[in-house]
Amino acid sequence: MPGRLHAAVIGDSYVQASYVDTRDAFPDVIERRLKERGIGAEVLRFGMDGAPLSQYLHVLRREVVAYKPDIPLVRLINNDFDESYRFLKTRYASSFLKVHVGDNGELREIAPADFEPIIADLLRRSATFRYLYYETNLHL
Repeated sequence: MPGRLHAAVIGDSYVQASYVDTRDAFPDVIERRLKERGIGAEVLRFGMDGAPLSQYLHVLRREVVAYKPDIPLVRLINNDFDESYRFLKTRYASSFLKVHVGDNGELREIAPADFEPIIADLLRRSATFRYLYYETNLHL
């Protein structure tokens, strides 16, 4: 819509609002604050729990560009970098775009594989399960 600011926020669980009410997620707070200042804004969220920086690039290329945002915002934290090239044994590890750094320093992209959910992914949707999982240190 003309005269309206369109922003796209790309990131991980902080953007997805995995463990907070979506009204409290920072992309929603940004939109609300802009509107309070009289700025017509729409802030879209492109977040996925556990995604690294390489996956942000993938999402930007495949999804975000279709919305033609005025401002793309990328939310970074410390583990977003090494998880882009290290293959960790996490639930989404192969489902994210990765980069390989060759001996000569050349970068090569490794395409993401389809995610195959398991029973644990269904359990993670339960706040009670997450609470018990982390409070009892089962994750360790």
